[in-house]
Amino acid sequence: MEIKVDVERIVIAELMHSNIEERIDSIIELEKVGFENKEYESLFCTIRELTLLKKDVDIVSVYQANQNIKAPEISKISSEFISTTLLPSHIGILKDRKYKNELVSLIDRHNKVIKSGTNSFDLDEMRNCLIADLSTLTRDDKAEFDRISDYKKQIEEHINSRAEIDGFSWGVTDLDFWTSGIVVPRVYVIGGLKKSGKTRFLIHTIKALHQQKVPNVFLSMEMPAYEVTKLIHASFMGFNDIRFRSSSFMKAEDMAKFKSIEIDEKIFGLECKAGLKLDQILSRIRRYAKMGFKVISIDYLQRIPHDRNRQAQELEDIAIKLADACRQNNIALILLSQLNAMGEREAPNMGHLKGSGGIGEAADVIFLFDNLYRRTKNDNDKNKVDIYIEQRHGDSGKAELYSDLGSCTFNNLATENQLKEHNNEIQNIESTDSLI
Repeated sequence: MEIKVDVERIVIAELMHSNIEERIDSIIELEKVGFENKEYESLFCTIRELTLLKKDVDIVSVYQANQNIKAPEISKISSEFISTTLLPSHIGILKDRKYKNELVSLIDRHNKVIKSGTNSFDLDEMRNCLIADLSTLTRDDKAEFDRISDYKKQIEEHINSRAEIDGFSWGVTDLDFWTSGIVVPRVYVIGGLKKSGKTRFLIHTIKALHQQKVPNVFLSMEMPAYEVTKLIHASFMGFNDIRFRSSSFMKAEDMAKFKSIEIDEKIFGLECKAGLKLDQILSRIRRYAKMGFKVISIDYLQRIPHDRNRQAQELEDIAIKLADACRQNNIALILLSQLNAMGEREAPNMGHLKGSGGIGEAADVIFLFDNLYRRTKNDNDKNKVDIYIEQRHGDSGKAELYSDLGSCTFNNLATENQLKEHNNEIQNIESTDSLI
């Protein structure tokens, strides 16, 4: 006698005992599959919502969130699991079952039509339709046409909203003008030499996104979380981060302001971890997207482990896979990238990006930072940054910005008086620093 195993019930039990990373990855796959049992479907929706809210998933929390299911039944399901290591294979069984049902349904539907055929012309046409439908059906994906009417509605809503840009603001009107903001799903590459201001520009953007209440996450493979936190607070407060290096620079009113700064960690997520491989980053992108983040920033591209002897080809493959993940998960992706040494001697271009070919093909928008002072050594250029803009879906051009790297602030080009005042302030701070 064959014993029928209730795989859906086992999967629910395993979800309740899995860790947050396993659960998020599993939820992504299970949303494509669904549950035939309505009770299990209801429990799955509850577990998904608790996970997205970053709450614990256990008998009590599930019951409190879904009182349509009796507590004894939840307790019984929760106690029936063996090991979460089998969760992926159990999800695979559900995928196979769904795939089989779709195949049977599709063939049955076409079989009824074929039986009505009376001549070779009709039968050939019916056969071709069956082949076309079978070719679009796969175990893990199903080809679907994009609905033009839906995108037309989005365009209409944007026009009616009277918004000046399509996406989220960079916090600099000149860049918003050129790019129409940070648009989902697009890939943005910010290229620059070391210490040219690209990471500090990213901090400026994070502040702008936080002010717009746009959920965004920063994955840094270079800077420790302590240093990133200092830069973020310097940006929010609008003063030079050098003041964090010595208590003598921090006045009482500044300390009070520092304590009053509140970073909403539901809007901004920070993860600093070196040595992450590409598959680990792709997994994080899926989880971040599932948790509701709209913009994901990665610092920096060349930090992802790859073969240095095949750098161009390896970075091309990495950039393309990251771009695919951006579109599959419907997020905007900002990648920081280094320029080669040629950027020290001349205005930057796409050829200066390390692994430029693949990066250029994968990106929708490329910002190339030109910190003028590094080449001109002219004091009037100390706080000027030119950003060369290359776009796949728009015009290319150049934005001339005023930068205060100490406070991670970027604006449209300031007047000479503003530049002089700022330079004097920096010199005063540096003079004080040298006396300590």
